[in-house]
Amino acid sequence: RKLLGELRHTFREDKIKWIEPENLHLTLFFFGDTDEDIIPSVSSALVRSTSNFNEFKLDFVSLGVFKNLKNPRVLWVGVEGFQVLAEIRKALEKEIISLGFKMEERDFVPHLTLARPKWIENKKKLGEWLDRYKNRIIQKVKITKLVYYESILTREGPVYKPIQVVKLKTGKNRVKINL
Repeated sequence: RKLLGELRHTFREDKIKWIEPENLHLTLFFFGDTDEDIIPSVSSALVRSTSNFNEFKLDFVSLGVFKNLKNPRVLWVGVEGFQVLAEIRKALEKEIISLGFKMEERDFVPHLTLARPKWIENKKKLGEWLDRYKNRIIQKVKITKLVYYESILTREGPVYKPIQVVKLKTGKNRVKINL
């Protein structure tokens, strides 16, 4: 939150849609428009796919942009130590594919979206911020639950309504890492 406040202050003259702190989240899978009839099945799939996973820690590191510095579309914070998160996503994908959802074709790049720039006047200044936070741990976070949200779009921005909350077990995860 501190970093978000500093960035908002630094780039206050630019046209940037900032994500409100209470709306910051990691997306494991984006379902898109979903028929209400299938929502209970998706909730059950989330519970089944995460039942063997324990709480875990993530490091939020580095600032980055999607597209590129010349034409930034998303300002984000990266995630390190996301092996458990990737395993959970893989387990979830198996379950939801059976419900008729398609796997995303893009690689899974876990990140926290901070803002969606429309126009940044001083791209050099943005580049300096990216360099300053490159490979720098911004915050360590313990993940204790996963939440299935409905995203309701409004003029003021999205409102996230929790549909299903799954608490993760305590203990250590055993993650297979293929080299």
